[in-house]
Amino acid sequence: MPFGIYCMPGFSDFSTLSGGGKVRAQLAIGAKLYVVADRSVYVVDEAGSSTIIGGFPTDGPVYMGRNRREPAQIGIVSDGLYKVIDTGTDDLSDINVVGLDPPQSFAVVDGYGLLPGPGDKWHITTADDFTAVSLLDFASAESSPDDVVRVIAYNNEAWFFGSKTIEPWRNVGTSFPFARTTSIPQGCLAAGAVAIADDKLIWIADDRTVRMADGYIGREISNPGVVRAIEADANQADITASSYSFQGHHFYIVNGTDFSWQYDIKEKTWSERTSKDLNRWRIDNVTEFNGNLVAGDYANGKLYTMAESDLSEAGNPIDWLVQFPPVLAHPHGLTFDALYLNMLTGVGLNTTDAANLNPEIMIDWSDDGGKTWSEQRLNEVGKLGETQTTVEEFALGSLERANARTFRARMTADVRKGIFGATADVEALAA
Repeated sequence: MPFGIYCMPGFSDFSTLSGGGKVRAQLAIGAKLYVVADRSVYVVDEAGSSTIIGGFPTDGPVYMGRNRREPAQIGIVSDGLYKVIDTGTDDLSDINVVGLDPPQSFAVVDGYGLLPGPGDKWHITTADDFTAVSLLDFASAESSPDDVVRVIAYNNEAWFFGSKTIEPWRNVGTSFPFARTTSIPQGCLAAGAVAIADDKLIWIADDRTVRMADGYIGREISNPGVVRAIEADANQADITASSYSFQGHHFYIVNGTDFSWQYDIKEKTWSERTSKDLNRWRIDNVTEFNGNLVAGDYANGKLYTMAESDLSEAGNPIDWLVQFPPVLAHPHGLTFDALYLNMLTGVGLNTTDAANLNPEIMIDWSDDGGKTWSEQRLNEVGKLGETQTTVEEFALGSLERANARTFRARMTADVRKGIFGATADVEALAA
């Protein structure tokens, strides 16, 4: 392996929002965290105490942004509704402008709130006053006839994503301040899956691939597994994404109806994420607040904090699975005499819980492409401080020449988990 594979951090309970439901969006300003969960808007303090400040009777993606005034205003858009929070008073106000197309998205560039309607026309607010919208201050993303599905601020530009094209616009200081920079012949499949990670703009394109902006070109970063998951989703337009940074790594996470894939920008690698009893990760969005990473649950109205010390997901075990590349030697069959795993050992805890006192790793293998798997073999990883523990298995049987063998290793104990390499003693059989 060119690098170690470690288990991602878990999370701990931070706040339970009274209305429950999906945590749809978060925005932190100073000592306050503003959250839209289910159909309510909350303000959460540094201790995790929450207060409902109003309702938001929609179910689609929620877009939030702040301006430069102090105290700031927060614009919130979802499914055609537009509201503004005054963070000085925490008042939530409806913004109703007669003749304004129902906004479908929201972003902020140079203090202007950008409000694209359901077609190709979009309006702007007055600079640093989200409550003031003139029907005369509008433009159209019309280099192509597709409608705008999302706007996002990136590199001090407003990127308008359509179903077939993308138009970046920049503030040029004219009477209507924005002018189109260029047009990009790549569209957007899911409005909620556009996100910025490590100052990189990432989205799911209309061809079901995941793209990262390289100048004004979208370079594909997805692998076949990610594309297959997107293509198989019955609700592709509802796929969402978020991003966060942890220990020098920046992650883009895409969540579908029944899957979650995470991209590590530094390592340029994808990994699947799941939570207990789910095929997807519980987390739908992450933001930085009060020096912590705060994660929003996709279903139950809970907020969590994520840290290296979190070895479970709010008390639920993290199922850590590493699957190795297939081994074959066609036209020869193989006999597997031994398998050795270079593991992070001696990681047991000072506890009475047997599973965490003396944690084990489960090893199994498949010779038919993952259709069936062998019985699991258990190996101790070592009690606290037993760093000389070896993880090895012997007499692993043989492989017919027409097949390939795939090994995998799994741990569920609430301990630190890491693997640095694997080697095997293998003998080729006569062809």
